[in-house]
Formats: sequence, C-alpha cells, structure tokens
Amino acid sequence: MYIPIPSSSQVHRLNGKFFDRNEDSDINITDSVMLVADMFYRKGNVYTETRVFPHVSLSDIDTGNVKHVRKMAIDEKAEKTHLWDSLSDVEMLRSANLYGVDPHTKKEGMNLAGILLLGSKQLIISVLPHHQTDAIVRIENLDRYDDRDFAKI
Repeated sequence: MYIPIPSSSQVHRLNGKFFDRNEDSDINITDSVMLVADMFYRKGNVYTETRVFPHVSLSDIDTGNVKHVRKMAIDEKAEKTHLWDSLSDVEMLRSANLYGVDPHTKKEGMNLAGILLLGSKQLIISVLPHHQTDAIVRIENLDRYDDRDFAKI
C-alpha cells in the first residue's frame, strides 16, 4: 500500500515519536536529542544566525573590525563611491543584515552573524561558550586540506 505524505515546513509526531524523512524512508529519531533539535532548526522559520541579542550594543563590538570591514568594502569599489562610506556604523551593520530587530520582541541589537564576524573574543564566548574555530589549510591539493586546527577562542 502506498500513501503519499507531502513534506511539511513544521515538525510533526506520530504516536509521540519524531520521524525524519530520508529519501523514501522515514527514520525514527525520537531517542536522539541532536537529530530532533536539528530537525527543529531546519524547519524553524528563524535561522540561528539572525537571532537578535538585544543586550549586545555597538559598544560591545570590536570597532577595529568594523573599521576594517568598512575599509575593505570601500577599497573594493575604489572607482566608485561605496554606500558604506556615508553610513554610520549602525546603518552599515543594518545594511549588511548584521544588526536588526527581533520580530517577536521588537527589540533591536546585533544578531549572531554580526557577533561572530565583528565581536571580541569575550563577547563570542559569552554568547556561544561552546564555540571553536575550525581552520583548514590548503597548500598543495586544493580539494583536500593539508592541516586542520580546532582552537577554542
């Protein structure tokens, strides 16, 4: 017997169990907290990178990083005036979608992407204590890495 069940943007349960579709089969993932959490992230309408941290203000961000990003963008468009040349830091971060408003609370602040790109080490650790940097070095064979380093911030 074949019963077509369309994909959904929401998480559903059957008899209290979570199933994840893999090609033409459904796998019971109820006992795997990581797989269930991953399914909720995939099907959620908010991406973790866009989560707003209203307690993080521009004063918590490494201003040297902001200046460096602005300079790189302006230098890239050396033949023309870049929009960021005339914007304040907050306006620049808004235009890059690194600073915004939480749609649920209506509070504004840096989002996770902005914190990871421009935050100080202390700020990143306070927001993501489990964060580690994964650096891959490709020297000879560009399809494979020659060295890999996992470093806690």
